Amino acid sequence: MTTTAPGSTRASIRTLLMLPVREARLRPPLTVPASHTLRQGARLMDQQGVAFVLVAAEDGGALGIATGTDLRRAVLAGDRAPETPLAEVATFPAMAVDGERSLLDALLLFNRHGFERLLVEEGGQPLGVLEAGEILRHLASHADAVSLQIEAAAHVRDLAPAHASLLRLIAALAAEQVRVDHIAREASQLTGQVFARVFDLLAPPELARQVCFVALGSEGRGEQILPTDQDNAFILRDASCRDEALALGRTVSAALLELGYPECPGDIMVRNPEWVMTVEELRHKVHDWVAAPSEANLLNLAILLDGHALAGDASLLDAARTLMFDLCAGNATFMARFAQGAVRFPSALGWFNRLVGAREGEHKGRIDLKKGGVFPLVHGLRALALEERIPVTGSLERLAVLRDRRVLSAAFAAELEEAFLVLTRLRLEAGLATAEAGGDDRNHLDPQALNRLEADLLTATFQSVENFKSWLRQHYRMDVLGL
Repeated sequence: MTTTAPGSTRASIRTLLMLPVREARLRPPLTVPASHTLRQGARLMDQQGVAFVLVAAEDGGALGIATGTDLRRAVLAGDRAPETPLAEVATFPAMAVDGERSLLDALLLFNRHGFERLLVEEGGQPLGVLEAGEILRHLASHADAVSLQIEAAAHVRDLAPAHASLLRLIAALAAEQVRVDHIAREASQLTGQVFARVFDLLAPPELARQVCFVALGSEGRGEQILPTDQDNAFILRDASCRDEALALGRTVSAALLELGYPECPGDIMVRNPEWVMTVEELRHKVHDWVAAPSEANLLNLAILLDGHALAGDASLLDAARTLMFDLCAGNATFMARFAQGAVRFPSALGWFNRLVGAREGEHKGRIDLKKGGVFPLVHGLRALALEERIPVTGSLERLAVLRDRRVLSAAFAAELEEAFLVLTRLRLEAGLATAEAGGDDRNHLDPQALNRLEADLLTATFQSVENFKSWLRQHYRMDVLGL
């Protein structure tokens, strides 16, 4: 099987991004008068199967844009009646780009301003609307090439080239400043596909129908961009297939190790009999973890809560998730204990909001991005998702649901989203840099290496994390409970 040369993926992506915007698939420019009401706009969007309309200004000026989200927020917030003119909720002017500009220019505009859509104009006239997802679909042609390599693998050894191609794709997307959550989505889908293909190649068909192969932790959340250690489990329909499943687990773990996925330091892997269990055994474990919330039990619960079915019978995982919701969602004392993990690490900020590195040890002088920032956000959102019975596992997905349910205000949710993206981007850049040098540290950063602007951004990011930790302490009444 042939593989892509090391620099060719990046070069082909750059060529693709140099295409003019007008050559992308554009949504028709559906334009309505400013006097149209929210009700009329919503009905038109539904009829045309679109998520936005362009709004013509009454003075004949630049077009505005109103999205379905704008309409829902206006009505659900209670401050706009359905008969309100669209002009009152539309954004004027709509962010626009000339059709001759490149897709890279459009991508940079999306990243800089956070919009999901751009009005494309030609000669001052609306040509159509470009959606952020359309650029991702163009880039996905390269992800598709990796995906085809994975699907075509007839043996586990055939997956090695796909694994190498995935690493190059991640580096290329990062170099082009693609939004880090979009990179994570592509990387997680492809990594999950590698794991699932290993399972499919090694599991006898009859056994595969009785097992759910589960990705745990960050891989389950879809947030592990660069390949890391294995975190996975088997859930069995019943004990009749245990011996066969244990043998399969050892084979799968060995195959993944051979492909470059290290063993989990905590041995949370399908080669470990503790993580190969029947649905009934898992139910008993969950009961025990909740009844005796030790640090280890809380960690196990958190890991499982992020679980995502990679292959086999996904309903076996669904049963375990439903049980976790039933046992925990209404238990205020347990929820406070569970959420406490989000506030246990010290702040990365010292006096006068100065960035503070470790005082001693291997990483002396360096900031721990995971403990100081990523983990408090991830675990805090995980706790709220458990409390609210939110089934999605991604941190940003959980954040969006919490915002829509008004558990978190829109402004606070936006602040936390920005903090999460900044920290994830920094971890990715650190991981890529250390990988080039033959290392694998993606969590530590030297604050002295930052310029003033970068240092200010990171300081603001950690302050958002501290704001969230304070909010969690109040929400779960940790001080009252003595936690």
